[in-house]
Amino acid sequence: MTSSWQLLNRNLYTLKYIAISALLVFVAAPTFSENEVKLNEEEILFEEASNAYKNGNFNLAFEKFSILSNLGVHDAQYNLAVILKSGKGVPKDYSEALFWSWRALLGGIELANDQSEELIEFIPEKSLKDIRNRIRDSLNTRIFEGDSEAIIRLANYYVLILEEPDYENAYLWFLVSAALSQQGGLVQRDEVEKQLSREKVVKIQKEAYDLFLSLPEVIRTSVQILEK
Repeated sequence: MTSSWQLLNRNLYTLKYIAISALLVFVAAPTFSENEVKLNEEEILFEEASNAYKNGNFNLAFEKFSILSNLGVHDAQYNLAVILKSGKGVPKDYSEALFWSWRALLGGIELANDQSEELIEFIPEKSLKDIRNRIRDSLNTRIFEGDSEAIIRLANYYVLILEEPDYENAYLWFLVSAALSQQGGLVQRDEVEKQLSREKVVKIQKEAYDLFLSLPEVIRTSVQILEK
């Protein structure tokens, strides 16, 4: 089986790829949704990680992409998975690579889909279950620490990451996401609703209201105003 592992490098306006080896591709700095100060800090760190990799300092690149990955920067999560798969700068770790590749996929990095599918072939079923549970738990933690963006990630987790989609839990979280006017929440909520019986829909809607009230205030008060 051949593989086309690539390292992402995005600037703020376009996504382009520059070949640096037969297997890896690099670009410059991802876009972020944080405030401007944090944006600049993360851009600098991403550029430092990218330069470290290009200069052959793989361990330093691993350390910096790890920091960004734990901050929820999805381009960095993808790159971290590439490094973990390649074994440059850190011993190969298929399980950890899949964890970060799936996190990147939930963050909208489409390249992570093929990467994840390849990694799954190396990992036994029990370990796959553990990784899936770890992703679910990490997203839950981020939500109740006040990270509203983790809500739609968790909703998509129940559709994209599980071996068989869990439409009930996906609908629960898409209801919350839509209530917060998150991009894609409304459309995906209505699509998932089609997979459920009327009885299930009404039951889950009641559960979603209670769940919404249990969220941190910083999330409940962050409802975006939709453009007319």
